[in-house]
Amino acid sequence: MGQNLKGMPSAEQRLPIEVARLPRRTPHLLGASVPGYMWDARRIASCASSFGTNQVVLQVPEMDVLVLKAMQDLGVHPNLLAVLDLFVAKGAGAGETPVSLVTQLCFGGHLADAMALRQFASPALRRLSPGVEVSLAIAWISQLLSALAFLHEGRIIHRCIQPESCILDNTRIVEANMVLGNFSQSSRLHLDNVMMDRPEGPLPGSASYMAPELKRQAMSSTGRPIEIKSDCWSMGCVFYLMLEGKPAFNYSEFPSRAQKGEYLLPRGPKEVQEFIATLLQVDYVQRADAQSALAEAQRLCRQFPRSSDVDADPCAVDLS
Repeated sequence: MGQNLKGMPSAEQRLPIEVARLPRRTPHLLGASVPGYMWDARRIASCASSFGTNQVVLQVPEMDVLVLKAMQDLGVHPNLLAVLDLFVAKGAGAGETPVSLVTQLCFGGHLADAMALRQFASPALRRLSPGVEVSLAIAWISQLLSALAFLHEGRIIHRCIQPESCILDNTRIVEANMVLGNFSQSSRLHLDNVMMDRPEGPLPGSASYMAPELKRQAMSSTGRPIEIKSDCWSMGCVFYLMLEGKPAFNYSEFPSRAQKGEYLLPRGPKEVQEFIATLLQVDYVQRADAQSALAEAQRLCRQFPRSSDVDADPCAVDLS
């Protein structure tokens, strides 16, 4: 750790103001929006003013530092949770990780919360429209795939795509855009698709969003394959949730239905059903990669343009 961060200036050297000036309400607003990272509760409790209008400070697990630095090297993407700064914070106690990051502030919460709140917004209408409006779901998945393709191009695999990793930047669902976050399980890849810096351990994420090849390997005693298109299966599961308001595969059904690729067709046009089938392809060799999936999602965006009219989605809710 010390060697990796050699020469990195302290927070006081990097930033003109105190590092962890966060309002007390920030953890309540965003604690679930950036899963996988730990809030520096000691610093938050001692501060009353905001660090920045659209910024928040998080502690970083030690193994994430190189991945986050690699993401900084990739540059900015509008649909990736922005890593604005990475620094050594002074005053860390024994056993604490002395690395913190500054990331953008997203007020809309994550997709899991948005879908749950929506389910209770209108019990009568949710039976007719369990998920979000089709064109909105297409726009959202296109944004998330754009972020994923950007990561994959930079040889970074996310490894934990699920509703809690998909963050809304606006409290009004019909106006919100999607940002991909939660990089606590992400890993860099060598050119031969072998992970550089992720140790063995439990597979991350929910089984309902885990690619079947990873689930099979988790139940075996052999080594674990690192397949970059496993992220694409998870993205297909997220898209299904947007459309149907429920997972394509429940935990109790895993791995039987997922291993066979058996799921009820989501509502929507045939083109949408065919698109999701390319992501929920059991054979990862035949499964769409992030770039080809993005191209198809963008085509669907043109075919089914997004509406900003709240009347287009009678179950739309305000998350504020």
